[in-house]
Amino acid sequence: MICPRCEAIQPDALECAHCGVVIAKAKVPVAAEKLPVATLPQPQRPQPTAAAPAKTPPLAPTASVSTIRLNSRQREQLFIQIERMARAAVPLPEALEHAAAVLGGAAEAPQLDLAQRLAAGADLLGEMQRLPGYFDAIDLAMISAAQHTGKLPEVAHRLAERHAHSAGLRSQLLGSLAYPAFLVISSLLLSPVQELMTQGIGAYLLEVATSLGILAAVCVGAWLGLRQVQRAPGRWDGLGRLEPVPGLGYLLRARRFSLVFDVLAMALQAGLPLGRALELAGAAPGERAMTAAMQKSLQSLRTSPLSASVAHWPGAPAKTKERLAAAERSGHLPEVFAELAGEARERLTVGLRRALVLLRGLITAVAIVVVAWSLISQVSKLAQDPFAAIPGEEGEQLRRELEQALPGLLEKQIK
Repeated sequence: MICPRCEAIQPDALECAHCGVVIAKAKVPVAAEKLPVATLPQPQRPQPTAAAPAKTPPLAPTASVSTIRLNSRQREQLFIQIERMARAAVPLPEALEHAAAVLGGAAEAPQLDLAQRLAAGADLLGEMQRLPGYFDAIDLAMISAAQHTGKLPEVAHRLAERHAHSAGLRSQLLGSLAYPAFLVISSLLLSPVQELMTQGIGAYLLEVATSLGILAAVCVGAWLGLRQVQRAPGRWDGLGRLEPVPGLGYLLRARRFSLVFDVLAMALQAGLPLGRALELAGAAPGERAMTAAMQKSLQSLRTSPLSASVAHWPGAPAKTKERLAAAERSGHLPEVFAELAGEARERLTVGLRRALVLLRGLITAVAIVVVAWSLISQVSKLAQDPFAAIPGEEGEQLRRELEQALPGLLEKQIK
């Protein structure tokens, strides 16, 4: 028989040997089995139509070039976030979105637009060039090369170090100018002390406000002038003419080769060929002389090793040729270029510190001379005219009384 519950096949019995159910109770009457089962009418459902193929959303209109500029510290944070996301295998568009959220403020919207356009299939290099305030030429070339060679985390780390060094130099420069600024403001506050003694607090405050206003106008003008110089295309060519000046030439050469060696190290580590690395390194300092020197090096590479082309590089550090020759034989060019870049940055840092010490000394001397001259002139004026220290009509009244009484006093003295 077959169990009506578990449908197990077994000999005839009162109970199922498998599930234990009583066969008589579980067995359904035959009449009931033959009853027709009423079926409910099924609702008519619309037949699904073939879905239209999904359309890829078109790219937004060509974005305009953003005028927002990031400072070195913000660029450092940007590349730190890109490095972390790249090490976590996060796609570049999503990494840029996270980096934009970290930056925040007005810098967030253009970068979010960049991430969305990259996700929609836009060209990386072309879109990043629309943000010149975010990425310079070196950043663009390195990120483009790293994306194709799969070394984005390493290159982003080096770019973050590069901008961190620039931010450190800027901080040192501003910090070293705090004391001279304090001396200048103090001299402006001490110079009009004579007005305080002779004409009262109102004249003193007016003189101080005028001096501070002139100082503020000079500082704003200098700041705007520096901004224009920074955006001028041939600014480093103009400064290169001052290279024969001993101290300034040392700083210019240190800056030039810190950029050249740093770009060569990053480009070779990113997998770029040596020729392309030399082109990027020649354009990094922004000097036409260095660009022409790298073009000569590219031509000489066809017949001679890289170490022989160092003679074309203007102001190359000593022993550069020998170290590059050893690196070519050992196959460690990126490491040697990184060492040379670190040494050049150290020379630049030391040179800037010395220049800042001289600048602080000069400003301090000028402030001391101004304050001393002001005090000496005030004392001399008071010695010549004692009544000048008495403000208002009282000094004039005392002077007239003295002039009237002086002849009589002299006559009495003579008698």
